[in-house]
Formats: sequence, C-alpha cells, structure tokens
Amino acid sequence: MRLVLIFLIIFFTQLMHSQIPNTHKWEDRVLLLIAKDESSEIKEQIAKLLEKKQELLDRRLIIYTILEDRYRQIYSDHSEWVKNEELYKTYNPTNEAFKIILIGLDGSIKLNQNHSLTLERLFTIIDGMPMRKEEIKNKNK
Repeated sequence: MRLVLIFLIIFFTQLMHSQIPNTHKWEDRVLLLIAKDESSEIKEQIAKLLEKKQELLDRRLIIYTILEDRYRQIYSDHSEWVKNEELYKTYNPTNEAFKIILIGLDGSIKLNQNHSLTLERLFTIIDGMPMRKEEIKNKNK
C-alpha cells in the first residue's frame, strides 16, 4: 500500500510538471526555450529577452527554459531548476538542439521554430493576436 501511494505521488507530480504551460491558460502567454543543455544560443536568447523585461510583462508573457532533465521559469520568484524530463520530451519529441515555442492565452501554439527569435518578431506576433489587440484597446480607454 505504501509503495502504491509513493508511486501515485510521483506520477501526479510528474504529470503536473509536464502540464505547466497549461496552468497559464487564459492568464499568460508562455514562451518555451528548449535545448539539450545550457548552450550559448539559449543564454543569448534569454539575454535578448530580458533586455525588454517590462514589455514582456506588459504582454503577459511567462518564459520557461526547458532542458533535457530540468526546467525553470526565467524572471519569477521561483526561478530555481526543477527536475523533470517530461516537458522536454513533450515539447521537443524530435530532440532538436534548440527550439522556441510560443503558446497563446488560449493554449494553442502560435510559433514553433528552431532558431533564435528577435524581440521585434516576438512582439509583432503577440501584438497581432486578437486578445492582445483587445488588451491594447482596453488599456487605451
């Protein structure tokens, strides 16, 4: 009985972690930066993004770095690494060296590419989303 309980706890913990982007649905947009390890490409991408942190926050964008065996949220109070292999397998099943995925408020994938992303392109994509247009419209009232 004890082993079954331990197994269930581990199973549901892993299931919860593999669903992290879904926990932001209708609240935040999610940008996943995926790589096998902390390569220079992923470090450069993070540095570019953090240059415009306030603009990212204004767009309700949450950023996760997902490596082969762990993940973390970039600019949160909880930015420590969490061990997990499921997110990497779920969002990078073809084992690309580097991958970026943008998930909209509705939970659908808006961008999926395997090269660096400029801030201009990211902001153009987000600002073109219907819900973002509505946010801008309501903010200007």
